[in-house]
Amino acid sequence: MFGLFKENKITLAVNNSAYNELSKTIGKDKFNITTITLKNFDNTKEIVSYIRNNSDIDLYSVNEFNPNDYGFINAIYFIGLFLALVFVISVGSIMYFKCISDASKDKRRFDILRRIGTNQKYINKAIYKQIGIFFMIPALVSITHSIVAGYAITDLFNQNSILLTSTTIVSFLAIYLIYYILTARKYISLTK
Repeated sequence: MFGLFKENKITLAVNNSAYNELSKTIGKDKFNITTITLKNFDNTKEIVSYIRNNSDIDLYSVNEFNPNDYGFINAIYFIGLFLALVFVISVGSIMYFKCISDASKDKRRFDILRRIGTNQKYINKAIYKQIGIFFMIPALVSITHSIVAGYAITDLFNQNSILLTSTTIVSFLAIYLIYYILTARKYISLTK
């Protein structure tokens, strides 16, 4: 059994001598958590009920955790991952086909640039910049959304979401970069 925290706090489990040493330097921002480890778990529910009825201690018992909670949390993660993947693929595909459909219209303009003496290297650079700007705005919106969602996950599940948010952003940017490179190369080949 242990106390349940809704805030992210540093928690140290130490023996009495280490506690006495640390309490000299920590100051007033400390508080105690009392844990009880039972040798026999058969009567845990009765003990928790007794402590709740006879004290003002907030308790959390491992026995009270419902295994279905894992299923619920995993379902939320799966649905979120699935929707994110569908969204990334959809946005990437829409942007790819939008750029490719514009390439046929822009071919005449690039032919004019070639006739006046612009070399292909400069045209390729311009195409990469043009498509990069087109891809940049949705990427920034997605990154901002991931950061805000990370804060929501921190509050909802009481978890540190920095690693999860960072992994999400890096994964998204990797997929998005692949779409960007494929789009730019196809655009260049269609405008030659």
